[in-house]
Amino acid sequence: MTGKLAANSILTSLITQLAVPELAAATAKMGLKQSVWKPLCDLSEELDTTQGHAMQQLQQAAAATAKQTIAALQAEIYAEANDATPAGQASRLMAAYYKEATHRAITTLETTTAQAAIYTAASSSYLKGKLDEYLNLLLQTNEGTSGNNGCMLDNSGNNAVTKNGDNIGDVKCRLKLSRPQPGKRPQTQLTEAGFTAILKGIGGSNSNQDNDKKCSLTSGSSTDGLGTDGNTAADVKFLDGYITAPQTGGAEITIADLSSMDNGKAASSPAWHAAWQAAKDFVGAADPAYKNSTGDITDKDGISDLLKLVCLNKADAATTEVQNELAKYFGKHTEDKWKELNTKIHDFKIPEKVAGPQAQTKLGEITDTPKLLAILEYYQLQRTNKFLKLTKDLEAEKAKRASSAKIEPEKVCNDIGDKNETGCAKTPGCHFVSSNAEGKKCTLTKEATEKAKENQAGKDGKTESKCSDKKSEGECNDGCKWEGETCKY
Repeated sequence: MTGKLAANSILTSLITQLAVPELAAATAKMGLKQSVWKPLCDLSEELDTTQGHAMQQLQQAAAATAKQTIAALQAEIYAEANDATPAGQASRLMAAYYKEATHRAITTLETTTAQAAIYTAASSSYLKGKLDEYLNLLLQTNEGTSGNNGCMLDNSGNNAVTKNGDNIGDVKCRLKLSRPQPGKRPQTQLTEAGFTAILKGIGGSNSNQDNDKKCSLTSGSSTDGLGTDGNTAADVKFLDGYITAPQTGGAEITIADLSSMDNGKAASSPAWHAAWQAAKDFVGAADPAYKNSTGDITDKDGISDLLKLVCLNKADAATTEVQNELAKYFGKHTEDKWKELNTKIHDFKIPEKVAGPQAQTKLGEITDTPKLLAILEYYQLQRTNKFLKLTKDLEAEKAKRASSAKIEPEKVCNDIGDKNETGCAKTPGCHFVSSNAEGKKCTLTKEATEKAKENQAGKDGKTESKCSDKKSEGECNDGCKWEGETCKY
């Protein structure tokens, strides 16, 4: 009897020893509950907005650049319309500043913002592709929903889930890339620190991985796992190292903690790290290149250099010299004077029907670039026409003075007329020649002609002497003109 009991005890012990490993491995090779895959779906949905966020930032950067262009045109228009005033001269400096700002913004957009936007969108889309592929694989690996085995389980772990439209179970999870629409990316899944909303570990007590619904994707074992004649050669990694299925069937999956993206993650989870780093570094339209500087006018980009090179003709001019030069145009070199000029430009009235508007319009209310270019052309043409008219009037006045200054004795005789021979004969220096052309019959005598030539030569000599005696351009006036280094008549 004793021997029989001993044998039964040994048998029970052996059965227990054989059974325990199976019981201990109950949570291995099993499906994943909603607590594992839902955060991955949420992350996939958030990453889907990254392209739209990149598009929004590019649009905002382009809009900021266009704003600088518009400001430059408005300042230039005001300068053309008010060229003879200190405010008009100051607005030329302002236009130069905004042109420099436009150039700086365009350069930043081309060399920095656009590249960063594309890389941010690409790295996020790459990670999303990995997420969607893995989730889709989990979704398809099942034996139906009625309590059968499956890899993607509901929250309780009792049933495999299915996809219906944009949802998996009751979780939004489209598993596709949307056409981008401009908008800000939510930062609930991917944050400054890392991926803080997904699981940081598998946990225990079957809280995240089920205990009886089998899933071959969660093990490398040859029994109900990914192995065939034997276990896989090594642990199997999914999702760029986030999930690891053990080589054997004796353990649950391993989940990497990606809540903090330290330098080591760049090697172990490169796709995750790239998406995080790109999003973290992406400045977009917040780059200082798209914003106007504030403060002392002297410190505004390009203003000081322009004054040194153009106004002062002194590249190494001291700050005080630049500030004194600025005071000629702005009164002071402080920010409030800059704002005052901006207000003047904004409130400047553009006449009706200039470049389209049927009513008088404030310059600051016109932001259409083609219209601003047309208005600028209008004022430039006005200034050119004014200059041409002044030049023409000046030439006419010079000709008039030169004509009135000349003595024309021949004309005195001609004006007596062809039918007044008696009057012609009585006029000193004139005589009548009937064979002369009409209008020229009363003409100067030979003696009078010679005398007139002598008088004119003497007058011209005096006039030339009057001009040549002037030794500087400032003295060269009263009918004289400065040519080269000489004052001439």
